[in-house]
Amino acid sequence: MNPNEKNYLMKFYNALYDNLERDNKLKEKSVLISFLKTNKTPRYKVLTKSAIPSSKIPKQIINFLLSEKLIASTNEIESYAITAKGVWTIENEKGRLDEDSFISYINKEYFTIEKQKKVNDNEKVVLFSMIAARTFSDKSPLYLKTGSSSVDKWKEILDLSCDKLISLKVIPKTANNKLYSKAGNEHVVSNLIRHNIYLSPKIKGIYHSMGNQKYYLDIYDDLQISNDKLSYLFWKIFNGNLNNESIEEIAKFCNKLSDDMSIYVFDLDVHIFSTPKYDIIVKDCLKDSIISKTKWENWG
Repeated sequence: MNPNEKNYLMKFYNALYDNLERDNKLKEKSVLISFLKTNKTPRYKVLTKSAIPSSKIPKQIINFLLSEKLIASTNEIESYAITAKGVWTIENEKGRLDEDSFISYINKEYFTIEKQKKVNDNEKVVLFSMIAARTFSDKSPLYLKTGSSSVDKWKEILDLSCDKLISLKVIPKTANNKLYSKAGNEHVVSNLIRHNIYLSPKIKGIYHSMGNQKYYLDIYDDLQISNDKLSYLFWKIFNGNLNNESIEEIAKFCNKLSDDMSIYVFDLDVHIFSTPKYDIIVKDCLKDSIISKTKWENWG
């Protein structure tokens, strides 16, 4: 491209750049990045507004820029606008954008998985309650059937779990006062769980709502428990801040709660998790939540 051809390509570029800036749509001083962040209709409008009529450009220049696909005709007769290739040519030469910086931007905006947010105090209580009771599959859900005595039992499970987390200094002493909000005619447990809508994305979608007031942790595949998932859930609650004494205490609490409460909150014909086999798995996963702390920190 000779200096004259480059000069006219720059006119096309500057017209688009200036209009984006005028419309407050210029991002990171780059036309290409601005277009990626702009919807189709506004893009079309600013591109059309930035077109240059052929009467203002020598014919041989137009022919060259068209042949190199640096400009293209618009919907108006004898009117031309810069193309993505034309923008790239200018921005690359001016140092506004090169291959590395452009790929880096695309990776940051479109290929980066957002880190998981922290589980709050109420969510820790709900999650710990569901682990302790062992709602490990859709056949063993937390079921808040209206009018059922099991709802009161779930409140007992939640209260016990909250007290245990407080005693372990995982959540503050004031957490039990903030666990339930005013629910009107609705049971406080139903109100708590129904508004627990942000937990699932914080724990990789392991928490599931089945509808009809049924909720479970998806860590059993009809053959075995996923130790990785259970270990990860313990890490989300305790952040790996456990020692041998606290592991023993938590394991005993979970086993006792499961033994005491399963008959009240599950259908024992299909609930399979209240056996010594799962007592061992719970304790092993508590230990692994410390061993695998670095892995879970990277996992999010």
